[in-house]
Amino acid sequence: FEGTTLRAMLQEYKVNGRPFTLKEAAQITLQVLEALQYLHDNGFILRAVRPEYLLVNVRYTGPQKRNVVATVKLTGLALWSLVDSAV
Repeated sequence: FEGTTLRAMLQEYKVNGRPFTLKEAAQITLQVLEALQYLHDNGFILRAVRPEYLLVNVRYTGPQKRNVVATVKLTGLALWSLVDSAV
């Protein structure tokens, strides 16, 4: 997976004076929420969700590179199990 951490991406955008587009923010947020829901549905919670734990790849497609496709991966997970380990 080729990408950069969300923290590095935020810093780069700040240096370049460019805010996230609504599409970028929505796609990244939705994928993070879906991943957290998946973990919770399977009996886990994350101890911390930080920008440095999120790898993000943003591509621009279409004839004028206006379509945004963001992919997010969670890394460095510190999980707490909600399920009793004695079961």
